[in-house]
Amino acid sequence: LGFDYHLIALIGAHTITILFYGILQRYHMRASRIAMVVGSIIMIFGMVFHLQGQAVVGPEQSFMYSNPDWITYGIQIAAAGGIVLVIGAVLQTLRRKAG
Repeated sequence: LGFDYHLIALIGAHTITILFYGILQRYHMRASRIAMVVGSIIMIFGMVFHLQGQAVVGPEQSFMYSNPDWITYGIQIAAAGGIVLVIGAVLQTLRRKAG
């Protein structure tokens, strides 16, 4: 039986989304900056995972190294980070127009 890392990535993304939503509710004024920082960090992790899957970076002993699944997972994680980043940018734009 193979371990489904894709499921772990989805559960992690869901957990981050729930935590992020709580932060948005508490800190309305800083929500856009928080979203942009969190989105950027998620995108960076996704790019690193993608490059590890392509055997460009990382230790050769890693389960991600030269693993085609992690090429796809990295792209998906980076895309999720991009979505969070765009949400942050939209929130910032809306806040500037309202204020």
